[in-house]
Amino acid sequence: MKWYKKAAEQGLAEAQFDTGLMYARGLGTKQDFAQAAKWYARAAKQGHAEAQNNLAVRYASGTGVARNLLQAKYWFGQAAMRGHPTAAASLRELQQMEQSGKIK
Repeated sequence: MKWYKKAAEQGLAEAQFDTGLMYARGLGTKQDFAQAAKWYARAAKQGHAEAQNNLAVRYASGTGVARNLLQAKYWFGQAAMRGHPTAAASLRELQQMEQSGKIK
């Protein structure tokens, strides 16, 4: 964890994603969903598709961040534009739920 975090702090998107994953899963550190979301966000802002998807999942579920479906849609959309198939499917599902009135 130590070396990943050092690289993450230097701005390396892959290390930021990996650091987020370690916090999310409690690998080499105490599980901390807020820290996971923070590191996913840093990598997501650099265009890391998997981090964008994972951040969107956090926003959709309210895990580690306040639930925010607009942010979830945004990040699913960003990841989908980068070819992430799970994000594309999740975005479609959110849009269908909105259209059917299941969520607002």
